[in-house]
Amino acid sequence: MVHIWTAFTKSISYNSIYGTESLRNIERIMNTLEKKYCIEVGKAISALRNEYAKKSARLFAFENDIPKTTLWRTENGENEVQLITLKKIAEGFGWSMTELFKHIEERLPRDLKIFSEDHY
Repeated sequence: MVHIWTAFTKSISYNSIYGTESLRNIERIMNTLEKKYCIEVGKAISALRNEYAKKSARLFAFENDIPKTTLWRTENGENEVQLITLKKIAEGFGWSMTELFKHIEERLPRDLKIFSEDHY
C-alpha cells in the first residue's frame, strides 16, 4: 500500500507542477526509448542466433522450449523479453546469462539509453 501511495503522491506533485500534458509527453518519450531498446536487443539476439546457432527461429525456439511467437516478438522488439526466455536463449547457445548479456551488449549501439538526457 505504501508503494501505491508514494506513486500517487508523486503523480499529484508532478501534475500540479508541470501539468498532465507534460506527464503524457514524458511517458511517450520513455516508451519510445524503451521500444528502441527492445528493438536493438531483439536484433542482437537474432544476429546471435544466426551467427552461433545457425538455425531458423522456428527450430531454435522448438529445441529450446520457447514458443515461436515469443522468440519472433523478442527478435523483432515487439515485447520486453522475460527472464526465463533469456535463460532458455542463453542455454540454447550453451552460455551463461552473463555470457549472453555480454554478447548482446557488444552488439548494442553505445549511445543507446532508456532514459532521456533530462533524466540524469
